[in-house]
Amino acid sequence: MVQVARLIGGAGTGKTTALLELMDLALETYKDPFQVGFCSFTRAARREASSRAGDKYGVKAVDLERGGWFRTIHSICYRCLGVGKELITQQKGDREWLEEALSEKLGDGSGGANVEDDWYQPAMLQTDATKALSLWDCSRNRTIGLPEIHAAYSLYLPDLPSLDFCRKIVEKYELVKRLDGRCDFVDLLARFGGYHFTVEGCERCEPQGVPPDVPVWLLDEQQDASPLLHGVCRRLVEDAVWCYIVGDPMQSIYGFAGADPHLFLGGWGDCKEKIMPRSWRCPRTIHELGERVLENCSDYWDRKIAPADHDGRIENHHWRHVAGLVNPTEDWLVLARTNYLAARLARALDGAGIPWRPTKGHGRWDAPQRLKAIQALKNLEANCPISGSEWAAILSQTKVKANGEALYVRGTKKDWLDLTEDQADDKAGTWVLPEHLGELGATAAFLKQVRAGLWRGWVARGHDVSDAIDKHGYEAVEASGVRLGTVHSAKGMEADNVALLTTIPMQVENGKRTTEGANEEHRVSYVGVTRARRRLALLDEPCGRARRVFKMEICP
Repeated sequence: MVQVARLIGGAGTGKTTALLELMDLALETYKDPFQVGFCSFTRAARREASSRAGDKYGVKAVDLERGGWFRTIHSICYRCLGVGKELITQQKGDREWLEEALSEKLGDGSGGANVEDDWYQPAMLQTDATKALSLWDCSRNRTIGLPEIHAAYSLYLPDLPSLDFCRKIVEKYELVKRLDGRCDFVDLLARFGGYHFTVEGCERCEPQGVPPDVPVWLLDEQQDASPLLHGVCRRLVEDAVWCYIVGDPMQSIYGFAGADPHLFLGGWGDCKEKIMPRSWRCPRTIHELGERVLENCSDYWDRKIAPADHDGRIENHHWRHVAGLVNPTEDWLVLARTNYLAARLARALDGAGIPWRPTKGHGRWDAPQRLKAIQALKNLEANCPISGSEWAAILSQTKVKANGEALYVRGTKKDWLDLTEDQADDKAGTWVLPEHLGELGATAAFLKQVRAGLWRGWVARGHDVSDAIDKHGYEAVEASGVRLGTVHSAKGMEADNVALLTTIPMQVENGKRTTEGANEEHRVSYVGVTRARRRLALLDEPCGRARRVFKMEICP
């Protein structure tokens, strides 16, 4: 029978480091990285683990991820079940297939519990059919019936479609999946874990697939496991020798996807337990604020974690002053409760010409080719040379004509845009001075307009980016120290400086009517506060005469 050891770590206590040390111990025993399984919800954590194990034994990280068991739980089930093209993804073709099958519009995505964002935002922004499918995802992840989930969400989502409508959509969805031999990501978990779902609830059944023969498993972020995912993990490790589960129940913030932190603490039976004793990130002021936030939880318990030794401070500012606080040459996280609120902060930074990077995905400042083209055009305006790859970047970001004049000789773009950077540099030879650009295909009008500074109108956001380069430097625009996003998107991240908008939407405030919902919001606030290593700036939005502002319960 598998021996389970639980490692609990608060914010900044070094859970990842401790998990990797456990992996090193397992590798010393079994001498083979293919005999160790490592599961995490984040690609960064998996890649760090696979790279570390690969370096130790001379194996490529990608081979451990593809041929070994450094994977997500979903991808493990995918492999064990032998699933192929029948899996429904977020790709355009699958979405179009589903819309035709349901005779319903689904918007830009299917949403549901597989989306790492706030549960209410998809519910507000998507179609009624998508809301129904989102509820169905949540129903299955929580292993409870659709009527119960619908009743719970109806408490704070007044625009939720009726239960009858949701039931019809779900029944039709399950029917077309069976007829066309398709399955979704939740189905992968259900088949491997041995669960059968109906609209009314969940039943256990014979599991499918064979768990991999791996003696040691390391399961990260287990506080975010749903009842379904927890059941899958239990089956995955049942024939192993050791299983290490790592997490922090006070950082469980994915309740909208079915996460239940109590499964991490009480769902594994008797097991060894260790609590990480010290935060290396959060100084006393920030650490104590985080604990005061958590004390509002009905299930709070003092983990006796000591703060970091270095100094820190907490400040309060009006949210509109955020642009005066942050600096792209410094390390900042700018966080809000929802994407909508984060967009408000983004507009404030954009208006002040402060470049930033999104915590996930790409943002309007994060455009390498455009930035390269703008810097090259600035160099030409200053009569400095450029390289062949910079010339190709200019061609990729501009049109053939500007201000009624042709900028390039016919066929120039065709000659350059299919080249790699190295090929473009080789084609240009050495650095090219502005007066020699005609040899690369530039017209006299091109050089005339560049020297007049008119090029800023050729490139998208040319004025803003050029001004930002002048003010902050090229490096600060290319890789801004300011990262912006939601608290959920920043989980696992940290920064010297954190600016946290304390505003929350009415839907979140309504969700706090239940004990479970209130506890989750306190944990979200804790995660936001404890991203800071040295400086925490709480951004406040005062109530106005016309409307009430709802806020996180954070009292410095």
